[in-house]
Amino acid sequence: MKDNKDVFLVADNKIKGLATEHFSVKHSSNLSRDTLKSIIGQNPHILPSHRMVRDNLEPPFFLKIAQEFKIGIWELDYLFIDQYGVLTIIDTNLIDNPEASRVAIGKIIDYAATISDEWDIDHLKSFFQDSEGTGAKDPENYFRNNLGFNHPSQDFWQLVHDNLKMSRIRIVIMAEKIREDLKRMLEFLNEHLKSTHVFGLELKFYKNNSENSLLLLPQLIGNTQSILNRKTFAKKTFAWNQDSVYKKAEKLANEVLQKRIIKILDFAIDKDLYIQGAAKSISPSFGLKGKAGERLFTFYLNGDIEIFLHQINQMEGLKKRDELLLKLKNQDLVAKDFSIQNSIKNPYLEIKLQEMSEPVFSSFLSMLSAYYGEILL
Repeated sequence: MKDNKDVFLVADNKIKGLATEHFSVKHSSNLSRDTLKSIIGQNPHILPSHRMVRDNLEPPFFLKIAQEFKIGIWELDYLFIDQYGVLTIIDTNLIDNPEASRVAIGKIIDYAATISDEWDIDHLKSFFQDSEGTGAKDPENYFRNNLGFNHPSQDFWQLVHDNLKMSRIRIVIMAEKIREDLKRMLEFLNEHLKSTHVFGLELKFYKNNSENSLLLLPQLIGNTQSILNRKTFAKKTFAWNQDSVYKKAEKLANEVLQKRIIKILDFAIDKDLYIQGAAKSISPSFGLKGKAGERLFTFYLNGDIEIFLHQINQMEGLKKRDELLLKLKNQDLVAKDFSIQNSIKNPYLEIKLQEMSEPVFSSFLSMLSAYYGEILL
């Protein structure tokens, strides 16, 4: 059926139904399994990361460390790692019958068993030696630079090691459509696997007939709230909750930084926008949620500010996101040549929080106020 108004654009308090037609990868000469693979490989930020963890935790940020690699007899598409030291495996399938669903579940169990029994840190490091990526020569710096924090490499590798030993991994089966029988089996595995998370990821495509373009709607399968509350990958000892961050902020020696951090921290807590920071062995931090729960900023108590504009992929948030980025560039807080589409990592603001002049800091608060529609000043 053509020209369905089942996708809506929300902007300026108006809702506009878009004329769309469901677009099947299987029946297209332009899109294929390889296209699905390349979409994730080049754009890991479209993974609904904020739906993979509990609400009070900072969503994982995915860094690709291998592609087209083997686990046992199986060849998989991608291997990612996040700031928690958790591995995420992506396997692309065109699942269109019950037998394919059963094969997918069998592969998931085999992946988890093989990783738990056979993988170690040396095995993981070997992926870099075999790859042609920028991390091959210095994986420690590659992690630190691209995961967005100055994490001591020894601590990070220990965290990765602990996760492997406890089978703390994510496995994501990606397809154009996740069948109901596979969805039921994924939820069953999640209920009964102690520490491994398995998800289905639907990538639904729609033709936007009015603009001659494609709409992509990612949907995560298997992430019930009860499961997320029960299984978490962030150790309690590596978490910065509101109380611990507040205590650290009150002890900051730099009075300017202290006042500014507390002002933003109060706003985040009061408006329920606070995201718990990770990694207690590094500079304390907290995140600021965007409109749909995705991470928008991370504020470090050393004055660094990291922005996560890649996380914003909901249609109603794109206009505000681009307006915010333009304002940040105009204030020289972000490099003029920064591009969301062309960047592989999240940028830090060019000026530390305590080094901003009062007019620049006031302007920064005004930008946040405008984005959220709340008064922050």
